[in-house]
Amino acid sequence: MAILIANIGTSDLAVKIEDYYIPVGFDREEKNLPLDDLTSNQKEVWEQRLRNDLITEYVCPELGVTVKEGKFSFRELTEKLLSEYQQNPEKWHYRISPGRIWGVVNTAIKTFNIKTAYLFVTNQPETETRGYPSDTIYLFEILKLWFDRELNSKLELKSWEITTSAVDQDQLFDEYYKFFNQRNPSETILISMKGGTHQMGTALKMQAIASVIPKQLFIDPQLSVKNILSGEPSACQLTAYWYYLQSQKYQAVKLLLKERWDFDGAITILKDWQKVIGWLQQNQVHDRGIVKTQNTLGNAIALLSVAVDCLNLDIPSARERLTNLELGICEDLKGQLKGKSESNILNLYTRCRIYWELNQVSNLLVTLSSFYEEVLSKLLEVFEGGRFFENQDKWYLDIPKMRQEMGEEYWQKFYNLEAPYNSRLKPDQVEKDPFFQLTGRPSKGNFLEVLVSYCQDTHKQTHGEKVLASLKRLDYWAQKRNQMIHQNQGMSKNRMKYEYENDKEKKSDACPPDKICDVMADICNSELDIVHKYNRQKFVGDKADYYLYTPIRKWVIDKLLK
Repeated sequence: MAILIANIGTSDLAVKIEDYYIPVGFDREEKNLPLDDLTSNQKEVWEQRLRNDLITEYVCPELGVTVKEGKFSFRELTEKLLSEYQQNPEKWHYRISPGRIWGVVNTAIKTFNIKTAYLFVTNQPETETRGYPSDTIYLFEILKLWFDRELNSKLELKSWEITTSAVDQDQLFDEYYKFFNQRNPSETILISMKGGTHQMGTALKMQAIASVIPKQLFIDPQLSVKNILSGEPSACQLTAYWYYLQSQKYQAVKLLLKERWDFDGAITILKDWQKVIGWLQQNQVHDRGIVKTQNTLGNAIALLSVAVDCLNLDIPSARERLTNLELGICEDLKGQLKGKSESNILNLYTRCRIYWELNQVSNLLVTLSSFYEEVLSKLLEVFEGGRFFENQDKWYLDIPKMRQEMGEEYWQKFYNLEAPYNSRLKPDQVEKDPFFQLTGRPSKGNFLEVLVSYCQDTHKQTHGEKVLASLKRLDYWAQKRNQMIHQNQGMSKNRMKYEYENDKEKKSDACPPDKICDVMADICNSELDIVHKYNRQKFVGDKADYYLYTPIRKWVIDKLLK
């Protein structure tokens, strides 16, 4: 639902004298005002001194308003005009023209079918000797009667009284702040700031924008002498001060991405803003920047969605989005997502770096376990262990094949590592079912330990043993995760440190909590090419880029804030 918010001033009232509507309080000369469409008689009537003389010589005596040295009180005039209007509406209704505010109301009704308008009116203390005579408190009541009659009671006018000085900028800022603080952010607001003092216009504009009510348009009445004199409503233009609002949105996005790596939150803000920009287009706000902004928003949201897909480990969706995007950055990102296992390992490692930075320990430990599993699968590939499995993806070990190819020595080595901790691995069970599923991290690690020792390439074997040793350093936290969850005592860096320092049963090679990412980096930097050398140099280490999250973040921030 839309509402109108407007200042009103002394120039919002004209009274008909003979053939023309003469503005009562239009006491300034507008520069470069077009007068070409006026007759010579209209130009003469519009002359400022003559306008004032017409009011003081005709309207003031008719209403009994005091005139002193050619001046009168607008407050007194409107108070007495209100009384006359109430007593004789038939006489006065057609003689009154609220030209400027009438144009504003007309535009608001035609474009948004408003039912309610809030008008800021002044009712200053008598001690404000300059402002008090110009008060609009009675003008509001006149307008209320006039619009009620003119629009058949279809518009509700509400006043917001300003009882302090109408030129005290600080007080006015506070007054308008109180008003906007009561508004619903989901409202559509139409604003006219032309009436009242310059300070009132500034306060209304600034507090409207600062309110961060996204759907707001300013109605700008176009001054036409011909319309004023003929008692016609002003023509109006719709204007949106949307760049300031956009700047606020973009700064919020920058903060979320820089400080929190919050791609989802950034998308939410940009999608909301995208709706507002679409709303501005729909309401024919003419600004070439709006179309450009729509394109930028669409690309930014799509690219941020790639980051969200990667955080959710949905690499296929990320690849598909990149295929549908025609941006310079996309080719590099596609290259980073090319290899399945490598991209998964880099992604999981980077997520752990992010979660450690954000103190999201629960997410860190879950992701660490996934990283561990992914590295085990990569080692199986590097050491060509797939041939010993009936179903490699599900780790169904073909025991007869292993015993045949590796020999009984290596089978016995695996059996000695696995059997004490796995009741399923019994001689009679092996005879019944030659396929044994390695279901957990320890079982897979035991097999890989045997597989690496079986490798005939000494260089490869040495680096495989280093990776397995690093994985064993991470074992402590993979096991500790479930215990910490079930104890329900919270997950934090301090809790990890406490557990590590007070756990007397931990193995001597257990990794301290603040070294987890370093150990993961050692694994990624292995000469086994678990991660390609180029990617190791670019994305591995505490000073390295955060995989594709860094370029996506940079691209979005640069495009939004350039």
